[in-house]
Amino acid sequence: MTGLFVEVWGDGTPVVLVHGSLATGADEWQAQRPLADEGFRLLVLDRRGYGRSPTAVGEDFLRDGDDIAE
Repeated sequence: MTGLFVEVWGDGTPVVLVHGSLATGADEWQAQRPLADEGFRLLVLDRRGYGRSPTAVGEDFLRDGDDIAE
């Protein structure tokens, strides 16, 4: 288990939203939040080392991909 923090907005078709390197998930995706009222379940995660997810040493995009897929 990765322990990544995932916030869920809405119900319906799942959409995984992954932030970049300068923000957390909730900060990065506020403009998309209205989609939660249009039949989408937005899975807004904090990558490892950001926000409420576990800490990390440096950036590791392969590990990020594995975390997100899990």
